[in-house]
Amino acid sequence: MTQSNSVTKRAFSVISRQFFTLWMAALWPYLLLAAVYIAVAVVRHAGHAADDQTGTLLERVNSLTLGVRLLLLLAFVASQCLPADLSTAGVSYLVWAALHGEEVRLGLIWPRLAGILIRVVILSLSIAILGFAGSLFILPGIVIFVFASFVVPIVAIEKAGISTALRVGVRYAKSQFVPLFLLLILIGIAAIVFAVGVVFVVTSLADYPWWVGVSGLWAYFTVLASLLMMTRSTIVTVLYKDSREKAENPTMGIS
Repeated sequence: MTQSNSVTKRAFSVISRQFFTLWMAALWPYLLLAAVYIAVAVVRHAGHAADDQTGTLLERVNSLTLGVRLLLLLAFVASQCLPADLSTAGVSYLVWAALHGEEVRLGLIWPRLAGILIRVVILSLSIAILGFAGSLFILPGIVIFVFASFVVPIVAIEKAGISTALRVGVRYAKSQFVPLFLLLILIGIAAIVFAVGVVFVVTSLADYPWWVGVSGLWAYFTVLASLLMMTRSTIVTVLYKDSREKAENPTMGIS
């Protein structure tokens, strides 16, 4: 049996036993994101009739100050990375408990997330900004995201500091570069298929009232994105466990 098969079987074994709990741990950040965007859509729709701005979207953006543009860009980056990393943190913590035969309950993630929230936000934004910038040249972005795969799980599992999570995460990712790279590619392919599905949902609901289209789109997004993150986070946690056990005594914490 190859390592990849072993990792996959162990990961899906955990998912099959704890599916609902893990899915809820992955789902809640996307539900919050959907609620924010739906609220914005409702407000914009309610004020659409009174909106006297006739310029195009590009003209409106160009009319904003540089500071406002940067804030909007940061908000966009945060909406892309924070739900994913908060899902990763919660799922990784629960999967780690399951792998060690400990209790697995959704309620366990809230005190853990409260204690590491600032670190997760800082790391999430930093990695996303570097990764998106590197993605302009394709390969650097891929390398950044691969080497950062273990960072958030380490914070969630070990309550590690930012520097420790980065140092240990990169070191462990080197030993698991190939499976992490393949996992990233598979996630990318799934994202493309996901995007095609978004187009289908939008076109299918085009003749319905606007709120049906918005609700349907976000329902589709939250379900698929959370399932994708649950699966990815579980596999990454199993890979991290293997790396940790190979590198040090499994009963010891990270130094």
